[in-house]
Amino acid sequence: MPAYIVKKWDVRNTANQNGNFVEIEGRTPGFISWFMGLMGVEPGVAVRISDKVYSYESGSWGGRYFKTIPIAKISSVYYGYTKPWKQALIFLVALSFFLTGTMRIVDPGLDLFGVIIVSMSVAIVVSLLYYSLNKKITLGVREVGGKAVGIIIKSSVVNGSVLDEVDVEQVGDFVKQLLILNNTRRS
Repeated sequence: MPAYIVKKWDVRNTANQNGNFVEIEGRTPGFISWFMGLMGVEPGVAVRISDKVYSYESGSWGGRYFKTIPIAKISSVYYGYTKPWKQALIFLVALSFFLTGTMRIVDPGLDLFGVIIVSMSVAIVVSLLYYSLNKKITLGVREVGGKAVGIIIKSSVVNGSVLDEVDVEQVGDFVKQLLILNNTRRS
């Protein structure tokens, strides 16, 4: 399942004008997708949660897919996050060596210690940016009968939406409360 870039993350305690407590929208990553989104044409994903239904919408350049699950037909909720620390560490080491080598080739007379310090500083900043911007959040539900429906989404600098584990826990806990409330009503 691809990771989408968050376009909208609206989680509230009271329903909005559409009756939803949660509205999450994402777009495919990349400049072309972002640019096409400005024109209203883009592949993406959306999750909307009311007190009655969990709605999932997925689109691509070839079409759209809609799924609506009554809250009473949801057996469980899953959510979490992954942090790309291994990739960031590999990126740090590789970029440090690359920058050090490049700077030594461009000007062999440069002080080796200074080159290493500059290279490491740049690599650390770039790796930290990579790490913070590539945290992936997973959110979904499992229908009675076993079919899982969910999304993987990550933060967006362009849209000004930075997400963390607290955000996904808030949505996951909300869906759990809906499930508990629904099960209590049926009992």
